[in-house]
Amino acid sequence: MSAANEDGALAATAKSSGFGGPLAGIKVLDFSRVVAGPLCGLYFADLGAEVIKVEAPNGDENRKWEPTLAGTSAGFFYLNRGKRGMTLNLKSEAGQEVLRELVASADVLIQSYLPADSEALGLTHELLMAMNPQLIHVSISAYGLTGPMRDHPGYDLLAQAFTGIMSMTGEADGPPNRAGASVVDLSTGMLAFGHAVSALYARAMGRARGEHVQASLLQSGLELMSTHVANLAIGGAEPRRQGSGLWNLVPYQAFKAADGWVLIGVTNDPAWQRFCAVSGLTDLAENPTFATAKGRIENRAAIVDRIHELVGKMTVAEVVTLLEPARIPVSPINTLTQLLQHEQVEAVGTLVPIAGLEGSTAKVVGRPVNFATPYEQPVRAAPALGEHREQILAEIGYSPAQVEALTQSGAF
Repeated sequence: MSAANEDGALAATAKSSGFGGPLAGIKVLDFSRVVAGPLCGLYFADLGAEVIKVEAPNGDENRKWEPTLAGTSAGFFYLNRGKRGMTLNLKSEAGQEVLRELVASADVLIQSYLPADSEALGLTHELLMAMNPQLIHVSISAYGLTGPMRDHPGYDLLAQAFTGIMSMTGEADGPPNRAGASVVDLSTGMLAFGHAVSALYARAMGRARGEHVQASLLQSGLELMSTHVANLAIGGAEPRRQGSGLWNLVPYQAFKAADGWVLIGVTNDPAWQRFCAVSGLTDLAENPTFATAKGRIENRAAIVDRIHELVGKMTVAEVVTLLEPARIPVSPINTLTQLLQHEQVEAVGTLVPIAGLEGSTAKVVGRPVNFATPYEQPVRAAPALGEHREQILAEIGYSPAQVEALTQSGAF
């Protein structure tokens, strides 16, 4: 069977068998807010789990962040697609009653309240385990659940400042800068998801029952800085700002071409010789001072100036065409618009239409990892505030009359 026919057969088998993804049948309660926790929940949804977004009566604050469409933020549309939604007032006795029923029917619960707020709202690990000893409880905090800062609030940029990411981001003679992407929030969601799935696996194998997966922005920031921590601990090298480059590799940075910017990287000594050969910089290749990484670091300015002079006379496309055949790491420095229009992005199939924006050609990042066995990603739009409350409650045994009574008692 040809590869194409085999892929087609796999797709047909997946569709006919009703394969909904590797986590089909898993039920997730997503009580989290903003970015990190909702991203963790989104990964569950994209892999086939049933995810219920449970919001406080006033909703996730991310709903109102700009830019918005019809009163809902683009970020909320993205991070909460594929989920159903309801509200729940955990400060009410009736809300706590519903919480117990929801938790009893769930496999995973994600929450991102401060530890003190978790205690006040009945979302501590001890209380949740009493409701469901098999539950995988994922708590996401700013600074962890112990220590003097356990109840300090935190966001991505605060975490970038605290963990040293800002201190090493920016030009050498400039102020600390924010990393352009929300790297701490996003990595926290990824780490929380991966460890939650490992806890589910341990439970499925009979090695454990419930588990408390404890992720924090602080620990994610430390992980992002982990190679620099090793460099400091072992080699005494405090990371410092180097603009677009790395302090320990030369050249490895952005260079301005005639029509834009291009990234050029020379990561070892043989690559340096190849780079000089194809670039016509034979005098640099023959200079023993530049032959090693240490020598190039010590003579950074002289090398970088020569490359700036060379690249400034070429277009970005010319630089890429020159260096790629020599296996020199090189890339245009794309804008986001340029990236999304690139044929390679289309080829990997990561962009998907966003449900709820019918008639729009807008696409967002879908599942960022591919499987050999295909399955359709969920196309459910991010829920309106409280949209699926009656449906969700009916599934765990509440009658319409009971839902109305709970509504009157302030449960939602």
